[in-house]
Amino acid sequence: DGGMIADSGYVTEGTGRNRLVKVFGNISLIAPDGTKLYADSLRWNPTTGKIESNSRVKVVRKTEMVEGIGIVSDPNFKEIRVKNVRGRLES
Repeated sequence: DGGMIADSGYVTEGTGRNRLVKVFGNISLIAPDGTKLYADSLRWNPTTGKIESNSRVKVVRKTEMVEGIGIVSDPNFKEIRVKNVRGRLES
Protein backbone atom coordinates (compact mmCIF):
# COMPACT_ATOMS: atom_id res chain seq x y z
CA ASP A 1 0.00 0.00 0.00
CA GLY A 2 0.98 3.62 -0.45
CA GLY A 3 -0.25 6.94 0.79
CA MET A 4 0.24 10.68 0.84
CA ILE A 5 0.30 13.41 3.46
CA ALA A 6 0.26 17.15 2.65
CA ASP A 7 -0.56 20.38 4.47
CA SER A 8 -3.43 21.21 2.11
CA GLY A 9 -4.97 20.45 -1.26
CA TYR A 10 -8.06 20.56 -3.39
CA VAL A 11 -9.94 18.68 -6.09
CA THR A 12 -11.80 20.61 -8.80
CA GLU A 13 -15.33 19.61 -9.66
CA GLY A 14 -15.84 17.44 -12.69
CA THR A 15 -15.05 13.92 -13.75
CA GLY A 16 -12.31 12.22 -15.72
CA ARG A 17 -10.14 14.64 -17.68
CA ASN A 18 -11.95 17.64 -16.19
CA ARG A 19 -10.98 16.82 -12.59
CA LEU A 20 -7.72 18.31 -11.30
CA VAL A 21 -6.07 17.42 -7.99
CA LYS A 22 -3.49 19.73 -6.36
CA VAL A 23 -1.70 19.35 -3.02
CA PHE A 24 0.63 21.79 -1.26
CA GLY A 25 3.12 21.96 1.57
CA ASN A 26 5.32 19.30 3.16
CA ILE A 27 4.18 16.54 0.81
CA SER A 28 5.27 13.04 1.71
CA LEU A 29 4.12 10.33 -0.70
CA ILE A 30 4.90 6.63 -0.51
CA ALA A 31 4.19 4.53 -3.62
CA PRO A 32 3.12 0.86 -3.33
CA ASP A 33 6.66 -0.25 -4.30
CA GLY A 34 8.18 1.77 -1.42
CA THR A 35 9.38 4.71 -3.52
CA LYS A 36 9.19 7.90 -1.45
CA LEU A 37 8.54 11.33 -2.94
CA TYR A 38 8.88 14.58 -1.02
CA ALA A 39 7.75 17.87 -2.59
CA ASP A 40 6.43 21.36 -1.94
CA SER A 41 3.55 20.97 -4.43
CA LEU A 42 2.13 18.29 -6.73
CA ARG A 43 -0.71 18.10 -9.20
CA TRP A 44 -2.45 15.23 -10.97
CA ASN A 45 -2.91 16.07 -14.64
CA PRO A 46 -5.88 14.02 -15.87
CA THR A 47 -5.18 14.92 -19.51
CA THR A 48 -1.71 13.32 -19.49
CA GLY A 49 -2.35 10.86 -16.65
CA LYS A 50 0.81 12.15 -14.96
CA ILE A 51 1.83 13.52 -11.58
CA GLU A 52 3.62 16.84 -12.13
CA SER A 53 5.36 19.59 -10.19
CA ASN A 54 7.60 22.59 -10.79
CA SER A 55 8.63 22.73 -7.12
CA ARG A 56 11.56 21.28 -5.22
CA VAL A 57 11.31 17.46 -5.16
CA LYS A 58 13.20 14.53 -3.67
CA VAL A 59 12.75 10.89 -4.71
CA VAL A 60 14.13 8.07 -2.54
CA ARG A 61 14.17 4.44 -3.66
CA LYS A 62 16.16 1.85 -1.66
CA THR A 63 19.79 3.10 -1.95
CA GLU A 64 19.07 5.82 -4.52
CA MET A 65 18.18 9.45 -3.90
CA VAL A 66 17.51 12.12 -6.52
CA GLU A 67 16.68 15.79 -5.89
CA GLY A 68 15.65 18.44 -8.37
CA ILE A 69 13.30 21.22 -9.29
CA GLY A 70 10.30 19.74 -11.09
CA ILE A 71 9.02 16.24 -11.79
CA VAL A 72 6.80 14.33 -14.21
CA SER A 73 5.85 10.76 -13.30
CA ASP A 74 3.34 8.07 -14.06
CA PRO A 75 1.07 7.32 -11.08
CA ASN A 76 2.99 4.12 -10.23
CA PHE A 77 6.39 5.90 -10.20
CA LYS A 78 7.82 3.45 -12.74
CA GLU A 79 8.81 6.25 -15.16
CA ILE A 80 10.03 9.31 -13.25
CA ARG A 81 11.59 12.37 -14.88
CA VAL A 82 13.16 14.79 -12.39
CA LYS A 83 14.25 18.16 -13.78
CA ASN A 84 17.35 20.17 -12.75
CA VAL A 85 18.58 17.02 -11.05
CA ARG A 86 21.29 16.08 -8.60
CA GLY A 87 21.51 12.75 -6.84
CA ARG A 88 23.31 9.86 -5.19
CA LEU A 89 23.47 6.32 -6.55
CA GLU A 90 25.09 3.42 -4.73
CA SER A 91 25.81 -0.14 -5.80
